[in-house]
Amino acid sequence: RRINLRPQLRRVAYLFQDYALFPSKTVRDNIAYGLFKKQGIDKASEVQFWLDRMQLSHLANHLPAQLSGGQRQRVALARIFINQAELLLLDEPFSALDSFLKWQVASDLREELQHYPSGSIFVSHDRDEVREMVDSVVVIDEGRSYRKSKLEDFLSQPGSEAACRLSGARIFSRLIEAEDAYQAVDWQLTLPKQELKQKTGLRGVALNMQDFKLSPRPKSKLALKLFVQNAKESRSQVLLNLQLANPETEAIRYQMDLASCKREFGSIQNQEHIFLNFDRNQLWFW
Repeated sequence: RRINLRPQLRRVAYLFQDYALFPSKTVRDNIAYGLFKKQGIDKASEVQFWLDRMQLSHLANHLPAQLSGGQRQRVALARIFINQAELLLLDEPFSALDSFLKWQVASDLREELQHYPSGSIFVSHDRDEVREMVDSVVVIDEGRSYRKSKLEDFLSQPGSEAACRLSGARIFSRLIEAEDAYQAVDWQLTLPKQELKQKTGLRGVALNMQDFKLSPRPKSKLALKLFVQNAKESRSQVLLNLQLANPETEAIRYQMDLASCKREFGSIQNQEHIFLNFDRNQLWFW
């Protein structure tokens, strides 16, 4: 089946987290190193094409130590794209970049991948990167690989605790099944089975952190009581450290607009507890 091949024959390109550029080679030579020998290929022209495409022509004779983080990233991308490999492996490619540069490079990479004729595997622990960069998702947790799903399905119903965390959930509870309901023991809530799509076999629940409301008193049928550990105000924001009734659960850090906080609570410092209001559609089960 020709799968036991030497690395240089596998037609797989790998983008390292630290880019792994050769420190003693120029930008031009680093890119040229990724080009396998092919008949009928003008190597110099091919390298120049990618120098121009990645806006690196003016840096062609520079060494990696003379480049910024974003420039080194573009050199590494040019080196893997130049050979038109059958598969690209991108291992957290933005981990070494600051937030501004990260999204600038992400935009360039996304555009290149849209025109790339072969497949790619993008490894990330960042939900915003997942939303921006991929069409389908496979979650791997403690050596277990979960089923592949389309991005929109993954974001609407993640299907496992690990997937919920990657999708942005920060509040979790174990479920105990009774005859006609589930007890969310860490939330001290009862969830009737008649309101759930899956009636049996559920083990846990998570709360999607989008579009919920914090208030001094419960304002919806489903509301979690959260204890205010502390609140730190800046000029425009309040950083809340909140805790569920079960002290063994993870603390919840939530940033709130200062004006909205004062409008809703007055002085948040005087609140022993507050309520998080949500509806059934914001719950993810597994």
